[in-house]
Amino acid sequence: MLRTIKRIGLTALIIATGFALIFVLLIFLSINRFPETSLKYIDDYLLASFDINYEKIKRTGSALTPKLSFTEISILNNSNERIFKAEEITFSIEILSSIIFSSPQLNEISLKIGGQEFFSEKLNFDKDKLNFSHLNYQFLSNSVSLDKGAIYFGQGQLLVNAITGNFNEISGRDFRVNVDIASGKIHFSSNHVPNKKELNIISELINFDLRELSIAPSMSVLESGVYNFRSKELEHLIEVSNIKGRSFFLLDHSLRLMNASLTIKDLQNLEGIIFFNLDDQKNIKANLLGYELRQTPNIQLKTSIDLDPNRFYSDQEFLQLDGETKTNLNIIFSNESITAFAKTDFIGTSFNSPFAYIRKNSDEPLDTDIIYENKSRSLKVTNNKLDVYLPNLTLNSALIHLGKAKTKLTKNLEPNQYYLIADLDSFNTDELFDFLSSQNPGSDQTKLNIDFDIQELYFLIKNILINRAGLMFKMVYLIFN
Repeated sequence: MLRTIKRIGLTALIIATGFALIFVLLIFLSINRFPETSLKYIDDYLLASFDINYEKIKRTGSALTPKLSFTEISILNNSNERIFKAEEITFSIEILSSIIFSSPQLNEISLKIGGQEFFSEKLNFDKDKLNFSHLNYQFLSNSVSLDKGAIYFGQGQLLVNAITGNFNEISGRDFRVNVDIASGKIHFSSNHVPNKKELNIISELINFDLRELSIAPSMSVLESGVYNFRSKELEHLIEVSNIKGRSFFLLDHSLRLMNASLTIKDLQNLEGIIFFNLDDQKNIKANLLGYELRQTPNIQLKTSIDLDPNRFYSDQEFLQLDGETKTNLNIIFSNESITAFAKTDFIGTSFNSPFAYIRKNSDEPLDTDIIYENKSRSLKVTNNKLDVYLPNLTLNSALIHLGKAKTKLTKNLEPNQYYLIADLDSFNTDELFDFLSSQNPGSDQTKLNIDFDIQELYFLIKNILINRAGLMFKMVYLIFN
């Protein structure tokens, strides 16, 4: 009896296996000889909630993994609404895996839609979603590569989620893509923690060198945007937070970026808030602005600080400064140089000098513009009392305008050469000679050229040459009314 039951079971198993083999053979024949029929099977039985339409179908590949190419394919839902349309789809289907899992197991699928290209190594249906492996997407000059994730179909939309991947070769997590077929817009977002190599890539993207930033472990980048694949327009936003930076020197003083958050729009404009240290002043807040990053990039740091002028100016015998003053500072960083612009009224700072014209009390305002160029180490100071131009702080030379001088700047000043141009209502030359007499002799000679245009002169002298205290003083010409 037991032997009979075993014989019947074995016979049933053989029959079932035979039917399965026949079924597999029919599927093989359908896919290889009649791809339209196989697609209709997928549409009617495996994708019962959707309707697939196409213009043309072409079959290539092997018997076990036939490859099908469709042109002008669209997918309609139960309400006969088109939820997907593409110019071309090519994929290969794994027959055995599809039968075992009772759902299409697709391999090497490529998709062209609206001038974009998609490619995935693996794609399989799982109820209301498509699971993918190594999905690549290219649009304009950008490239997105997702490791593993799922595609969900909505009302006229495709939703793509992936845990890991990269955007333009920058690794990231939590990738979200929403494709709206009706509007032609693709909304995307992702999170990134770039390493130094990836920071190089970001530097190349925005055409500004960020490679010397030291990266904090908690630094994060949120990337988002909207791409219209019909109009080919891209709105791109990069939000960077918790940036730590190195120290650099401005006019021989240390400036260190402590923390910053930035927003870069369309790889062109930048804005943000930073905190930095300047010498022993801590956590100074500043606004950051950047323009034309893809053409002639420059980034501006704007802040207001209480500044001691002696941090940047060494007292000289002809002028001593005392006291701090509120200063509006604008530092412009480009790939070529660093330029600093400062505005101050010098309230809180007194000017002490042998020359009465230059003196100023601490409560007396004196609106002043200061420009410093780090590459040439040049300095320009302008206010109602004087204009001073130092072409290079290391050469000990300067062009000085007292009053409203009309003479253009003198170029190519020699080292240890000062050119003084005075346009004043009155001037006491005794102050000048007293100053010269007080100087200690030295080994270096300083050449001083002076042009006067003065309404009232207290001491008149022409064409004299004085060698006193190691200072060569030459009166070039004298004009008075």
